[in-house]
Amino acid sequence: ADASDAAAASEAAPAELPVAGSTLDAPVAVTPDEMPTLSIDPASFHGAHPGRTTRAELEKVWGPGEPVPTAEATASWRIEPFERVEVSFDGDTIATISIKLAESMEVADLARQLEIADLRTVTIRDEDGTGIGEAYPERGVILSVDPDTQQANAILIEPLDTDAFVLRAEGELDSCSAYAVADLQYAIEIDPAHVRAHRLLLTVSSDQGQWQRALEIAENARRLDPDDPWVCFKLAGVLLEVDRPADARATLES
Repeated sequence: ADASDAAAASEAAPAELPVAGSTLDAPVAVTPDEMPTLSIDPASFHGAHPGRTTRAELEKVWGPGEPVPTAEATASWRIEPFERVEVSFDGDTIATISIKLAESMEVADLARQLEIADLRTVTIRDEDGTGIGEAYPERGVILSVDPDTQQANAILIEPLDTDAFVLRAEGELDSCSAYAVADLQYAIEIDPAHVRAHRLLLTVSSDQGQWQRALEIAENARRLDPDDPWVCFKLAGVLLEVDRPADARATLES
């Protein structure tokens, strides 16, 4: 299915994850000096959309799956050319789709086959800091990676994850703040209560001297977490910049 160039990120239609013989139009890349527009296009697989398709709808097309003894609320299917496809459910709705590859392959090669290679990625790391996956936030796709070989061994499809956008933004704050801001703004759009996204966006706005914008973000962040001392100090500093010293003092005293 086609991945359309969405006029608004929140209104983009889901795109079918390509399999053998299908194509996916890649989004047009933007240059760093332009204001980036995210090409939001949630992936699906064989008509199954995480977060939307019900189990009954899935089994009507795929047939009944085999229960997975080691994973609760999970079933598996054999769909060529993959080794197996496991689907986990949240209640009656698909939560994630895990596609186990028959053979491991280079991440870059797999990304090219899926036609997502031109998207910005973020590395998923374990507690030791070892890379175990490459996430493509606009698609809700994670390529699972073998830490020893850095070869992709599976494809995970899930609903769009706010944390993936925030994590990618953190890694790009210094190299390209415009991309980071686009990620953070979208993260807040889909999860208005994400405190970390507000904190990072507040940092960028303050560093760039966008004080009215910073004030709005700081006030929102304080409403989300009134006891966060960092936000309170940051808000007081912004209030001084917009010539409201009395309010800044009251914020610090509180």
